[in-house]
Amino acid sequence: RELIAGELSRRYGLQKRFNRQDRHHKLKRTFLVRDDIDLDSKQRQVPVDYMFTTDLTHNACTVALRKSGVKGLNVLTSRYG
Repeated sequence: RELIAGELSRRYGLQKRFNRQDRHHKLKRTFLVRDDIDLDSKQRQVPVDYMFTTDLTHNACTVALRKSGVKGLNVLTSRYG
């Protein structure tokens, strides 16, 4: 898990050296729902994140899903850290 998180962190520039505002700015551009994906807005969507450290990742993902028309959301996280 740490290897995956480390690689994603390096790839998307989310290392811990950034403050909360910097991470928020970077995450705003990270999540999107592709045009060729048809999400049923009437069905509940459940994004899964392996670790909850701040609410920034969840919020950025939720915003992208809401913009695509999703109305019902639950976020599932396996760890808090």
